[in-house]
Amino acid sequence: RDATVTGVQTCSSDLAKLAVKSGYWPLYRFNPELEQPFSLDSKEPDGTMEEFMLGENRFAQLESAKPELAKQYRTTLIEQYNERYAQLKKMAGKE
Repeated sequence: RDATVTGVQTCSSDLAKLAVKSGYWPLYRFNPELEQPFSLDSKEPDGTMEEFMLGENRFAQLESAKPELAKQYRTTLIEQYNERYAQLKKMAGKE
């Protein structure tokens, strides 16, 4: 299924790649049979989370309606996602 991101027609797999690359959607695996059961597959967020978020309709609508509140929420979310990535990295033994 196609979706529109900042006016560009793209498919769901492209949106998923953008979400992973930006850090919005980290990829990891868990296998309790392994010595290190948690594996973090995602690279560190590349700094494009704000761009990704503004391309998502739910965030873009808030930006249109209440720009100051949207900016505050984006800043908070980015900080929380970066903290979450640091926790995942620690769980994977990459720190």
